[in-house]
Amino acid sequence: MATMEQKKASRLRLTNYILAALGDGLWKVMGESAVGLTTTFGKSILSVMEKEMGLELAGESVEDWAAEIGRLLVDEFDVGTEFRVEVSDDSVSVYAEGCMFAQVYEALEAAGVPAYICPVRAIYGAALRQLGEKVRLGAVERDGDKCSMTFVYF
Repeated sequence: MATMEQKKASRLRLTNYILAALGDGLWKVMGESAVGLTTTFGKSILSVMEKEMGLELAGESVEDWAAEIGRLLVDEFDVGTEFRVEVSDDSVSVYAEGCMFAQVYEALEAAGVPAYICPVRAIYGAALRQLGEKVRLGAVERDGDKCSMTFVYF
């Protein structure tokens, strides 16, 4: 019988297989239009964070609400080990470490599909858009379970 830690690791591995297969299949059917679906699940997860976990965006600085999203991702969702944000006049950059979705991105890239299906990116993007910010995704860099993504204001 597997230990609780082994079960947790297996559950994560299964979830990553499903997410990678879904991302690959959607990309093959829809192409770049599949990216639009990530907006929907970003909004959904953000709504859960607001309604069930007390996240407040309105009236808060980007640094404050972004740090709280990072805390929720680590402490409540166990998605990674660290999320931090840097804000400048023209962009918002998110840095993630220990991301549980690294296997998904590797599988997508191995299949020749961009690693577009990123819940972390979807959540931060949804938060910016909900506050009326006009942003587009800029650079995304990944190295193992570390990544950075930049949202550029336009």
